[in-house]
Amino acid sequence: MLGLGGLNSQGDMPLNADVNVTSLVDVAFVLLIIFMIAAPIMQGGVDVELPKVAARPLNSKSWRTRWRRLQ
Repeated sequence: MLGLGGLNSQGDMPLNADVNVTSLVDVAFVLLIIFMIAAPIMQGGVDVELPKVAARPLNSKSWRTRWRRLQ
């Protein structure tokens, strides 16, 4: 017969099938804190200077004639 925290009939300790989630909770809290600190920093953004482009769009007719020439 299995007692509370005691030995079973063969003298062995009973199996413990509980999952230890303490480390999982610790990692989740650390990630939460990191994202709470990083989110306001990322809201500011980064200024990027893009080059100016002087191009005109192709009309659909000239695109089709160029495609037919390539085929």
